[in-house]
Amino acid sequence: MSQHDITLKPKSLARRLVLCAIACLLFALAPSKASAGLLFDVTLDTTSLISHPAGPFAIDFQFNDGSGTSDANNVVSIGNFTFGGGSPLGTPTLIGGASGELSSSLVEIIDSSFRNEFTQSFTAGTQLSFRVNLSLHSEADLSQDEFTFAILDSSGIEIPTLDPGGRNVILLVDLDPDHPLLQTFGGDRSFTPTAGGDGIGFDAPSVELVPAPPSFFLAAMAIVLRLGSAKRLRATLRGRRCQRWFSLSHQK
Repeated sequence: MSQHDITLKPKSLARRLVLCAIACLLFALAPSKASAGLLFDVTLDTTSLISHPAGPFAIDFQFNDGSGTSDANNVVSIGNFTFGGGSPLGTPTLIGGASGELSSSLVEIIDSSFRNEFTQSFTAGTQLSFRVNLSLHSEADLSQDEFTFAILDSSGIEIPTLDPGGRNVILLVDLDPDHPLLQTFGGDRSFTPTAGGDGIGFDAPSVELVPAPPSFFLAAMAIVLRLGSAKRLRATLRGRRCQRWFSLSHQK
């Protein structure tokens, strides 16, 4: 009884490689843990910051735990930074669950303590833009986590904005899982920055929601993987039948 190896034909191998590539693509496009929440792009005109004596300025993100229990049940990822001719400066200051840096174009903050903050200086260009990806998990006590974006002057104080809460933030998101509240505020030129110079006026940033990839991508990926498994099963059965035929023919 002789041994016969069953080898894949080039055409069959090519089909498997195509199926594998499609599965990898669909997996990459599928929603991640954070993208199951709120995904949006922010664009702010920073022309008024160029060469202003209150600079250099700093980007400040805070993501604070509403429950006060440091439950680490939500995460925000901020990336795709562009500076409109400006650039990041120095190294970031990280507090609590903050990590990353502007130069890597990825910042992540987990609400692992009451205060979680990322701050890094930058040279202002004509425009600052970035993408925010927020998870929206409920707090046990029905409180809400909160994400804010502000710009600090060289003294480390927020530049004045039209925020009615008096915290001088530019972007505010209250993480109600069912109805998240997103607010934006422009600069208030009637107040001078703590670091000096004239008041800084700018429009509230534009915010554009980014739709999450539709759920059918996950179903399609499962179908592709199942088709690949079915092809492998058929190839295995054919191989076994072929080996059995050779075995019977040699026994005669």
